[in-house]
Amino acid sequence: MSNLVYPGGTGITTVVNTDLESSDMTLMGTSIAGAAQQTDYSDVKAGIVGNPGALGGVTAATSLDVSGNITMNKASGTAIKIDTASPDFGWHDMIGTVSNRGTGGTQPGFNIWQGNIRAFEFAVNDEVWVDFHMPHDYAPGTDLFLHTHWTHDSTLVTGGSITVGYDITYAKGHQQAAFPATVNTTILQNANTTQYYHMIAEVQISATSPSASQLDTDDLEIDGLILVRVYLSANAITSSGAVPDPFFHFTDVHYQSTQLPTKNKAPDFYA
Repeated sequence: MSNLVYPGGTGITTVVNTDLESSDMTLMGTSIAGAAQQTDYSDVKAGIVGNPGALGGVTAATSLDVSGNITMNKASGTAIKIDTASPDFGWHDMIGTVSNRGTGGTQPGFNIWQGNIRAFEFAVNDEVWVDFHMPHDYAPGTDLFLHTHWTHDSTLVTGGSITVGYDITYAKGHQQAAFPATVNTTILQNANTTQYYHMIAEVQISATSPSASQLDTDDLEIDGLILVRVYLSANAITSSGAVPDPFFHFTDVHYQSTQLPTKNKAPDFYA
């Protein structure tokens, strides 16, 4: 069989014969001797590591064994990023558990929303509580965005808005911190005139230089807890008939993910 030359490429020079079990080859500057059976791929790996640009940036921090297992660096910030042109951490949702008192003047009604489906219907100052657990794939140093999914059930809405409020406190886990006083933030969103239209009101709740209404991103860590009071701060919906109370269906947190678990289950998570 004739020689195969990689045209104009970097790293792969010449493969002498395509039978890799019995012929010599040069891969990315590394000479690999032929053998009856080639089972040791260390030379191939060394060639790839020595020329990371040739195969999309494979480095010594990442390895692939003969069983197909990918091993990643355990350090903080190691990630599977999205978009080859502009790589960045992808987004996931933290799903919280909604709880309510069941009684009291600020308890939202669990009312018929559409057909046989019920949801929490909020008058001004009605409140529920949602707890979030920081997951092991959280990308350290990235900001959090809290949002509420809501609708209204009226055919008479002409415009206006609602304001959703949040009281928030956060503490690291593993016996590292006490919960401080809450911060408060709100988000105003215009109402859609379409009945049952799915709306998402989102607000940034952490920053590296936080305002008085935000958590400090630098404090955030895996296994920390974010405790949130969610309430309807204002209802300025306009209507040609009765002004409807909005229904809150879900509150969750957008966070950026490394797409990877941590090496350890307790601090130091990355040691």
